[in-house]
Amino acid sequence: MHYPDTLVKDYFNNKIVWITGASSGIGKALAEACARRGAKIIISARREKLLDEIKTGLDDEEGAVEILPFDVTAEDEIPRKVAEAIKLYGRIDILVNNAGISMRSLVKDLQFEVVKKMIDTNFLAAVNLTLHVLPHMYKNGSGHIVVISSLMGKTGTPLRSAYCAAKHALQGFYETLAIEGRRDGIEVTMVLPGWVRTEISYQALRGDGATYGELDDGLSRAKDPSSIVPRILRAISKKKFELYVAMAPIMWIGLALKRIWPAAVRRMLGKIKVT
Repeated sequence: MHYPDTLVKDYFNNKIVWITGASSGIGKALAEACARRGAKIIISARREKLLDEIKTGLDDEEGAVEILPFDVTAEDEIPRKVAEAIKLYGRIDILVNNAGISMRSLVKDLQFEVVKKMIDTNFLAAVNLTLHVLPHMYKNGSGHIVVISSLMGKTGTPLRSAYCAAKHALQGFYETLAIEGRRDGIEVTMVLPGWVRTEISYQALRGDGATYGELDDGLSRAKDPSSIVPRILRAISKKKFELYVAMAPIMWIGLALKRIWPAAVRRMLGKIKVT
C-alpha cells in the first residue's frame, strides 16, 4: 500500500525526536528529514562541531533543532544527559539509537578489548540510554524506541564477529521490549540496513584496536543514507517492528536461504571476499 509522505509529515510534526550518532551518515540524514517534516529534534554525538554545522544548516526548516553532545559509552553521564534532553522540549516522543562502531578483523587476530568496545558501543550504550528514557515514556503513556541495527544482527559475517554479536544482542533485547512495552504504549522499530554509504568502515577498529582508516571497496555502489530515510520514517509512523533497507539482491537471497539451509549460507560466506 502506498503511504503518502504527507501522512508521514503529519505524524512527525511537533514530535520530539532524539537521535544519537547524528553527526554523519544515517543519523544526520534522519535529523535532516525529521526537521523538514516539522519535528523538534535533539541531535547527539561526540563531535560537537559537526552537530553545530548540522544545526546551522537546519535553522530554516520547519522543525526546531537542539544539540546535546556526549559520548554514549560514558555510563555515568547518561542520567544527566537524559534529564537535559527532556528539559529541552519537555518530553521525548522518539529515541533513535544510532550511534555505533564497526570492526575489520578475523577472530584469530582479535583482541578482547576490541570485543568489549563493540559490545559497549553497539549494545550496552543503546540499552543504557533506553533504560533511562523508558521511565519518562511509561509515565507519558507513549514512546517509540528506534534502533539502527544491521543485517549482521541476523547472520554471522567474516571480519565482523564482535559487531555481529552486538547486533544480535540488540535484536533479542529490543524484540523483548516490543512485546512487553506495547500494552503500555511503547513501540519499537528495528532498522536493519544492508549496504549504506557511510564512514563506518573508516572509523572501524582493527583486531589490535587501531583505526581501520579505509573506506570499503565498492562503497560507491552502496545506498546513500538520504535514500533510505523515507522508508525508515514510514516504518516509524506505521509502528512497524522490523525494516530491512539498502538490501542488494544477494542479501535477500542469503537471508531467505539461511532460514531453510543455513549450512549453505555459511559455506557461501566463507568463500566470498568480505571487506
